[in-house]
Amino acid sequence: MTGAALEASPRKRVWKGLSASALGQAAAAAQAIVLVPFFLHAWGVDLYGRWLALTAAVSYLTLLDLGGKSYIANLLAIRHAQGDEAGFRKDLSEGVSLFIFVSLGTCAVMLILLGVFLQTPFPGLGRPFMGWEAQVLGLIGASCLLAIPSGVYGSCFRAAGLFARGAVVRIFVVCLWIAVSIGLLQASVSLEAYAAATLGFGIASTSAVVWDTRRCIPGCKGLRIGLAPARQGWAHLGGSLHFWVIALAEVAKIQGVVLVLAFIAPPAAVAAFATHRTLASISGYTYVLVQGPVIPELSFLWAQQRHADLQRATFASVKLLMVAAGSVALLLWLSAPLAYPLWTGGKLPLEPVLLLILLVQGVLAAGWSTSAWALIATNHHRALTGWFLGNAAVTLVLAAWLGSTHGAAGVAAAGLIGDLLCGLVAFPALGSFFLKLPPGRLYRELCAGALTLLPLAGAAYLSRVLLNGWWSIAFFVLAGAGLAYPMLRKEPGVADAVRDFRHLAADWARKAR
Repeated sequence: MTGAALEASPRKRVWKGLSASALGQAAAAAQAIVLVPFFLHAWGVDLYGRWLALTAAVSYLTLLDLGGKSYIANLLAIRHAQGDEAGFRKDLSEGVSLFIFVSLGTCAVMLILLGVFLQTPFPGLGRPFMGWEAQVLGLIGASCLLAIPSGVYGSCFRAAGLFARGAVVRIFVVCLWIAVSIGLLQASVSLEAYAAATLGFGIASTSAVVWDTRRCIPGCKGLRIGLAPARQGWAHLGGSLHFWVIALAEVAKIQGVVLVLAFIAPPAAVAAFATHRTLASISGYTYVLVQGPVIPELSFLWAQQRHADLQRATFASVKLLMVAAGSVALLLWLSAPLAYPLWTGGKLPLEPVLLLILLVQGVLAAGWSTSAWALIATNHHRALTGWFLGNAAVTLVLAAWLGSTHGAAGVAAAGLIGDLLCGLVAFPALGSFFLKLPPGRLYRELCAGALTLLPLAGAAYLSRVLLNGWWSIAFFVLAGAGLAYPMLRKEPGVADAVRDFRHLAADWARKAR
């Protein structure tokens, strides 16, 4: 391999990963949107509603991965970076074996419960399950449980530096399932038959992933799946459970505030909060797209003891994500008065204060949460768990207080305050300590990213003052494009980030030689 090719390799992995991640998000959105009319055509509104209720009831089974997917993926990435193929195979065998037995045990419990509730009334339903309902619950539940060890196994793609390949495989599976689903629904199959097809397709796609990984990842050959590796896998639960608690805290924070608002405010306030949050969350897609391909690269750097490279990669990620999220947030702020009424059919008014709070929260989160990526990528995430829990607790308590007087805007403010007290205060400090940096180093990177956004904010202000409607948006886009070049060349936030990535690529190439 030539020096030029080596220099491009890390960047190619990241950019290919970003592209594949974006396509994966599009495929998932297409699945949610495209199939709805076919469901309604095949089953009608009533049966489709029952299908949604039944699938939602068992979807929480996926939480039984207990954080194992993230934890095992990091272990595998570290093993791969160190060239420890035997360790890679051992950790993968233990992780998959453990969660196979977790899924099988849960499946047995679920079957017993379904048998009980075929004979006695189910709490809240007031009657026993019908036969077809029990079949659908059992089949969809089995699909959810199959996804647990399958997801742990599939993490070997990103751990082996093949994030893009794994994403492409998932995209192919999603697109193929959309086609199969359309065919089944066009034939008006029953709910039970569709549930059975879902399980069958899950088994087939898992088998295809196993076949593909055995072709391209040496550590996936010769796995030992059984009770002995599962027992050894218990040693991994201590670390994985912290990932699980973090996920639960995030779910509690996101869904909990909606429940709090539903108790203290009318349904219209809940609808306004949910729709404004959905709109504001578009700026957060930049975080989701970048995290997948970048996290394994951070694992590789730490495993190979490239601490200076790990520091620069963290600086670059913090600044670039803040600038990207902020740019999208400014565009949303300008376009919301036009897009929101069209999206909601004019039934909900735009609340500028609510939207502004949610957008600011998203931009700040892109910076402070990214500052701790190095801890997450190297399984040093335990120090973060308490802060995630504290964030959820503070947010829910303040939501009940502020929401009672300020409605949806008060609930949004509670989330922002929780992020400031338990995110912005703690995560950059913990990240700096882990990276052996001065305590305020990552805060400087956050400020650099924020300062970079000032010219764009000025362009957004002028767009709103000087122009109206879509012309203001067009002016902002053109102004942003005009500012892009000097930002890349001179602005401390973006210019330093681009230079960091360039230096990283050169260093990786030199050390590889």
